[in-house]
Amino acid sequence: MTWLDDPIAAALALPPLVLVLFVFASALLEYVFPPYWGDTFVLLGFFLAGQGAAPPAMIFAAAAAGSVAGSIAAYQIGRRYGLAITRRISPRRRPSRRRVRMLSSGSASGCCSSTASCPWCGGCWSTPRGRCSSASGR
Repeated sequence: MTWLDDPIAAALALPPLVLVLFVFASALLEYVFPPYWGDTFVLLGFFLAGQGAAPPAMIFAAAAAGSVAGSIAAYQIGRRYGLAITRRISPRRRPSRRRVRMLSSGSASGCCSSTASCPWCGGCWSTPRGRCSSASGR
């Protein structure tokens, strides 16, 4: 039986550990590289678990652990390289260094005391889209 003849039967013949690691890696890669089809492969893992290829609890644990690990990795990448990536992507519409320092220190001043302010216009995040100076092009 080959992958081209019957991919489901070939996947069911894999050892359970391979399926669990594949689900973990798919969930992790989905956070780090968003165009990756992680949800589709996690659902495939649950389908194969329902067919008896691996215990469903192991697939669930692998999907949850991969999602947590991926979100931590994405946060660390954003924390380390976020401002440099923002500058490279849109050099004209980036927040000022002062605004970034204010937002990262938690002392952002805006129109609402309970929410952070918009890094582009200084207004509240709940401000309608048309009122933001960066969104309207002013």
